[in-house]
Amino acid sequence: MGRKILTEKTNQSTNDISPMSQNNLLNIFTSSLEGHPEIVYVFDKNLNPVYQNKNFNHLLGYQESSPDLFEHLTEGETQQLTKMIDSSLQGMNSYTTLQISAHSYILNIEVTSIPIKDSNDVIGAYLIIKDTTPDLHLKNDLSITEDSLSIAQQSGDITSWEYEYSTGQFKVSESIYELFSLPKKEETEWTLQLILDRIAPGDLEKVTKAIEKSIAEQTEGETDFKAVLTDGTIRYIEASWKFTMTLNGEILLVGGARDVTNEKEWEMKQSVEKEQITHMYDSLEGFLVWEYDFLQQKITYVSGGTEDIFDMARQSFIDDHDLWMEKIHPEDKDFVHSQLKKLREGHAVFYQFRFVNETGVISHLETQSFPRFNLEGEITQFFSFVRNITVSKSIEELQTFNASHDYLTQLFNRNHFHETITTLSSEPNTPYALMYLGLKRFSSINETLGFQIGDAILLQVADKLRSLAKKDIYLARISGSTFAIVYKNFHDEQAVYDLATHLLDNIDPHFHIKDYELYINISIGITFFPHDDTDPNHLIQLAMFAMQRAKQLEGHNYQVHYQTNDLVSYKKYVLEKDLRQAIKQEELELYYQPRVNPSSGVINGFEALIRWNHKEWGVVRPNEFIPLAEESHLITDISYYVIEQACKQLDEWTRQGLPKRLISVNVSPLCFLKKRLVDHTEECLKRYNVEGKWLEIELTETTLMKNEQIVLQAMEKLRGFGVKMALDDFGTGFSSLSYIRKFPIETIKIDKSFMDKVGEKSTEGTNGETSINKDEHLVATIVYMANGMGMNVVAEGVENEQQLAFTKQIECSEAQGYIFSKPLKAEELLPLLERGTVPPKIKKEKKQKEERRSYFRLVFAAPLKGNMLITEVRGKAVQTGQTEIMIKDISVGGLKFTSSLNLPVRPDIKMKFQIHLMGETLDVFGKVVWKNEMKHETYDYGVEFKLNVPLQDKLAQIINKASVYQHKKKDLPKTPVINENPHTYLYKKLKK
Repeated sequence: MGRKILTEKTNQSTNDISPMSQNNLLNIFTSSLEGHPEIVYVFDKNLNPVYQNKNFNHLLGYQESSPDLFEHLTEGETQQLTKMIDSSLQGMNSYTTLQISAHSYILNIEVTSIPIKDSNDVIGAYLIIKDTTPDLHLKNDLSITEDSLSIAQQSGDITSWEYEYSTGQFKVSESIYELFSLPKKEETEWTLQLILDRIAPGDLEKVTKAIEKSIAEQTEGETDFKAVLTDGTIRYIEASWKFTMTLNGEILLVGGARDVTNEKEWEMKQSVEKEQITHMYDSLEGFLVWEYDFLQQKITYVSGGTEDIFDMARQSFIDDHDLWMEKIHPEDKDFVHSQLKKLREGHAVFYQFRFVNETGVISHLETQSFPRFNLEGEITQFFSFVRNITVSKSIEELQTFNASHDYLTQLFNRNHFHETITTLSSEPNTPYALMYLGLKRFSSINETLGFQIGDAILLQVADKLRSLAKKDIYLARISGSTFAIVYKNFHDEQAVYDLATHLLDNIDPHFHIKDYELYINISIGITFFPHDDTDPNHLIQLAMFAMQRAKQLEGHNYQVHYQTNDLVSYKKYVLEKDLRQAIKQEELELYYQPRVNPSSGVINGFEALIRWNHKEWGVVRPNEFIPLAEESHLITDISYYVIEQACKQLDEWTRQGLPKRLISVNVSPLCFLKKRLVDHTEECLKRYNVEGKWLEIELTETTLMKNEQIVLQAMEKLRGFGVKMALDDFGTGFSSLSYIRKFPIETIKIDKSFMDKVGEKSTEGTNGETSINKDEHLVATIVYMANGMGMNVVAEGVENEQQLAFTKQIECSEAQGYIFSKPLKAEELLPLLERGTVPPKIKKEKKQKEERRSYFRLVFAAPLKGNMLITEVRGKAVQTGQTEIMIKDISVGGLKFTSSLNLPVRPDIKMKFQIHLMGETLDVFGKVVWKNEMKHETYDYGVEFKLNVPLQDKLAQIINKASVYQHKKKDLPKTPVINENPHTYLYKKLKK
């Protein structure tokens, strides 16, 4: 019934306080109650019990289960207790006495209900329950004892006795047999010595001296002692007497004795419990417990934490309790005094304040104090817990700080930045400028020199930004080497440009870290709110585009978004955003390019080359997303993925009955610095039952430059599994020869940049001498040296007949390039594996779909400079800005252009082309219908226009006019062209 009433009451309650916040505060409060000597119940704002200590279990005799207090109350008592808790939840204390049933007996309890407060808000209440049953029993026993004294002989509980000193006669009442548990014998002659013989040896002297003192001083006396019964049991006896003299002058002691064993054992039990509690309180580190007698106005107990908490000796605290209040932090004194006033008015208080010790060190203290009342409801005592929460307060402040600040630079972090910019963007009439600042090629420093050097650079940049920042400047570190700068309340746009210039002028690109002198350019992208956009997320995107464009330019520089809003930056942004999810969703795929014996055409193996099948951009090459993976620290995950896929492919060939061929994979240098590379490789070999000799790991000279000993250990362990080692891009570093001597390398791969020059004609110098082709001599020397050392050599980038003939001539072990095959999907390799050879083929120009155009096509003598942007993807409008293209030919039906951007051929991607021809500027819309991969990482595209009739007529007139000029071999007027191969032009621009 009691629980039903409480439940009904709970269902009527509402509470707006955050449950998480409420629970945290209650947890902090309850943690201080673990050692409380009384029974404690804690309820939350909704009257739900959230804590009870074990004392109630012990009171009722339960061992493990937690009894429900309300099950032991009548309905009326439950209502009474519920009203008390309600009263405390309103901020008032209350007191009552109750009786509860426990098994077969009744217990008497005192209940005090006290509110729990956080500042001025009541967040719960707690009950302090004291078992008064022993006290009532003791009072009852004492009352009976007093009555028994008046009727001692009738009750027999008190043994009366007389001792005549001169004669030694000792008279006792018959109750002495019961007192000493002796069988009653009428013939027993009692003497003082007979009594003394039954006193415990340790108490005998005390009793004897008390009697002698009483006789000598002729005064009354008393003592207590332990009596040893015949069975060895100890009984506590209390004796008192009066001194008197008979008429004949004889000394006579008249007194009584009683058994006080029960009272003594109770006192000892209470003493032990008090000693244990005192010891526990004294042992609590960072805690102080004290009791204050309100009636006597003095401290009655204080635990041993006064020196730690209040920087005072225990006795000093007892002697002058108000002394500690002089050291309260001046800003907190009034608040503490207001809390003490509430305590004296009978309210429980919970508060925090700062305490300043003699040396000026500030501590954070938390105090919980509550009053105790007598049966009349009067305050008799104060009981207080004081806890040093300096550490937890510091942790709390640190957690709050870390939640909004970057761990390395201590600037605001990405989360705080997004919250800030979102708040600023909610006020469209308050403009601000957003700058993204990045360090150019920073990821290569982390990769080659380690993160400690990179972190040191970031700290220097952050310190410099802090020193240069002024009022209305907000700074944050977004990620990696990217910082955000928000400039509020600027006068005009020029003030923003001046700030950017000021930053670039004062951040020295020369960084001196340990023994390294590094040169790093700073790139800044700028956007304006609300001028450029009102959506904070898109504004961030524009700033990133601008920063990426700045990174493509030389030196320190800044770019404003309208100057940099190009398609290349947009694609990079999308790829960077989608890369992590691509790894999880297995959008990455391995392609395989054959490594062939140039003389016989026999396939010796394959190099695994990773591609990304992006949902919008189609197949993305590694040179586009691998740098992004390095910047976002995903490169190791990709490396582990490639190793596993290669082992899996070798297993599939075995299952299909196909001959195995070596697969070489490229692995990030970072992997060699982590133990997981060796473990992961071994696990994949075992999982797919692959011998290590079929797997080759390619590493670069950059890998070998870092932590040589760690890399060497990893290589040796991998070779222990049979895995082969190859040095990629050989000749492009500084210490290649020393590396092939130091490290267990079996294959070297000559970089494509050397093979590109093979076959080029020699030129004559100024004095008429013919210069030699240095690249050919260098490649021949490398092959000769490697053959002499018994090493395998792979020439990469073999594209034409001259290069192939050269590799045969110098007896190069293997050749790899498009003259044999482009990289193929796994399923496309089946014919090659079955045949075992691949013949060389000469690249021929294919007739493309542009040949089918029904309109007259004007092929330009020199490619035109134009611009392109994407306007729509999958029916959704996008804002990508422009990127430069080279237009090779044009008709009213479409055009052919060259770009370094790898675009997908998809009908749902719509584009806008800006054409400058014969002094006219035309904006036309169309879509890509075909694509050819060309040399130097460039692509040719065919575009189909979608024009209205007026625009089609205008374009036809311009094309006809331009064709006349070209027929007469005249330059096209007011038409931007390049007098260079468009593929070479774009390649050079890309490398810059």
